[in-house]
Amino acid sequence: MNALSWNCRGLGQPLAVPTILELNRVHRPSVIFLCETLSHRTRLEEIKNRLNFDGCFSVDSLGRSGGLCMMWKNSYNCSILGYSRNHIDLCITNANGNWRLTGYYGFPERSRRRDSWTLLRRLAGVNNLSWLIIGDFNDLLDPGDKRGRVDHPNWLFTGFRVAVLDCGLSDIPLHGYPFTWSGGLGSDNFVEERLDRGMATQTWRNLFPNAMVSSLLAPISDHAPIILKCNGMPSPLSPRRFRFENKWCLEPEFPNIVRDCWTNLSGIHITDRLMAVSDAITVWASHLRSNERATKARIQQRIAALQGRRDSISMRQLQGARKELSDLLLREESHWKQRAK
Repeated sequence: MNALSWNCRGLGQPLAVPTILELNRVHRPSVIFLCETLSHRTRLEEIKNRLNFDGCFSVDSLGRSGGLCMMWKNSYNCSILGYSRNHIDLCITNANGNWRLTGYYGFPERSRRRDSWTLLRRLAGVNNLSWLIIGDFNDLLDPGDKRGRVDHPNWLFTGFRVAVLDCGLSDIPLHGYPFTWSGGLGSDNFVEERLDRGMATQTWRNLFPNAMVSSLLAPISDHAPIILKCNGMPSPLSPRRFRFENKWCLEPEFPNIVRDCWTNLSGIHITDRLMAVSDAITVWASHLRSNERATKARIQQRIAALQGRRDSISMRQLQGARKELSDLLLREESHWKQRAK
């Protein structure tokens, strides 16, 4: 099982949904937790349907802030245990028995850090199920979680660490780029912090000893998505069924492929002819998708290589690479809208 968590900073942004679709395609999560959706239930149901997820529970945003959403697939038996403006609690039943997944969003205001710690302790006392909690904690465990010009107050480190210990939680190590939030890109005030993480009780770690958390790339939001893989291994890909895509009509070589295949098979039964054409299109489309994915992968590799550099040239290159990735995702979203008409 994979669980994706992301502070998307509003699903109304043009790139928000295409980014989630791309993350879902690549990482195939069984559960998705989104915070700061700035959206209401109807919008989130639409996104759930596009992702082909089965269940969805959301907490509406209040004005122009907040909003949470948890989506899941029916391959796991999930039920809601509780919720607030800062969390959604899910009970999951699978081969490992019953365990608990909490999507968490800590209070962003520094003046409310103690409220976050109180909420964590309250959630820890809800039941005795093995517990995994993932999300944007808006808190730091130690000085290594921050890189920037202004030091983080020690009382905040201490308060969060004590709350985590009181809850019986331990941090699941992060693979990939070590910081999940950044601010002030391109300026002297550039700062990076690890605000997003996964933590679990020892009983949960015993159920999933190979669990790992990785930071991912996204062209929008100042938060990076994170993916938790319970088994530490990628999910197997299922075969694709043939489905015609309107975007193929925009490719110059597509009419020739169809015409040549149809002409060369004259004289055979119409059903066999159609199947042969669909097979030819499938092979061609597979190469097309491979090229598109290779392009995305190259851009993401450039972004990953530029992360952490603070010189002005690297920062401009990073912004340019993010723009390229954004343009690719927006083009795919435009194709989807044409197909949906």
